[in-house]
Amino acid sequence: MANEKKKGRIGRWFKEMGSELKKVIWAKPATVLKQTGVVFAVVGFFLIAVWLIDLGLSQAYKQLVEFLV
Repeated sequence: MANEKKKGRIGRWFKEMGSELKKVIWAKPATVLKQTGVVFAVVGFFLIAVWLIDLGLSQAYKQLVEFLV
């Protein structure tokens, strides 16, 4: 009996999940592609910015070590 109740709950959960997914407004592929491009551009910008900051700080550190030694 407990096993039957469990099966009923699982089946109801999948049925409710399906009905909720029908209510979702899915984005158009062109919009998704455009937003993905924006995300890649922003990540690339910050990747280059952090790389340049790291490069500059490492060069400054090398100069400081040479000056002190």
